[in-house]
Amino acid sequence: MAEVEEIRTPSEEDIKEADILKTEANDFFKRQMYDQAIELYTKAIGKNPNNAVYFANRSISNLRLENFGYALNDASKSIELDRSYTKAYYRRAAAHMSLGKYKLALKDFEYIVKRIAFEAAIAVDRKEVNIADSINLDAMKLMEHFKQQKKLHKKYAFKVEVPPTGKFTVCGDIHGQYYDLMNIFEMNGLPSETNPYLFNGDFVDRGSFSVECNHETIDMNRMYGFRGEVTSKYSSQMADLFTEVYNWLPLAHCIMCELLWSDPQHMSGRAPSKRGVGCQFGPDVTAAFLAKNKLDYIIRSHEV
Repeated sequence: MAEVEEIRTPSEEDIKEADILKTEANDFFKRQMYDQAIELYTKAIGKNPNNAVYFANRSISNLRLENFGYALNDASKSIELDRSYTKAYYRRAAAHMSLGKYKLALKDFEYIVKRIAFEAAIAVDRKEVNIADSINLDAMKLMEHFKQQKKLHKKYAFKVEVPPTGKFTVCGDIHGQYYDLMNIFEMNGLPSETNPYLFNGDFVDRGSFSVECNHETIDMNRMYGFRGEVTSKYSSQMADLFTEVYNWLPLAHCIMCELLWSDPQHMSGRAPSKRGVGCQFGPDVTAAFLAKNKLDYIIRSHEV
């Protein structure tokens, strides 16, 4: 991605052309076509490198693609251009959180909200409320209901059943694509006691049916929009219950941060990661890891 370092005064024509490019980029972003949006935001920056909004918009696009290093750079550039631009601080905080730099994220969040309100929101010693204990439950079949894009009444969504362990099918990223999830079930059979599934994360965001697919950690839910979708479709109480239920779930498999964010590459050896965390690794690295640990294969989602 090209970085524009020069600070210059754009002409009126450049400003108009940049704004048109930004509008087109926004349209691609709304359609979740983030690569195309980034390309147009970059062209807008080339026309008018002094506009903080363009950098902030390119930052959120990179966040959606999990290019956290690029997102961090763009957010910082946006803040450099406009110290009062709140959205840029939020983008940078989100990038810092994704990179595990929570203290730096906290500094940005402190700019956005009052310190007391923020600390009250994250205080660990506040009284915990068990939401599930106060809810009466019923049950119903969900899949056909969701296929018709109907919304389930919240009393049914509160019901949770955990199947026993056994053999399982491993699935990669769903990203809020409910109809893709249904296609998997059609090809491989519905989840059951004899046909359980293990999903490797990235259940939500990007698609429009995150609620119907499932959820992730509270940080990811806040950052990428799942909590907002749950609150819009149901209520903030429902969003809190999703988080509570997720915290009850047992660990299904073990992960390390570097493995989680590292990506495979065609060439041998290792290379820096575009995400700003982890690295890229070649097939020789995978083969050596399997041989050393006496494993047959690695099941990895996130990237093909």
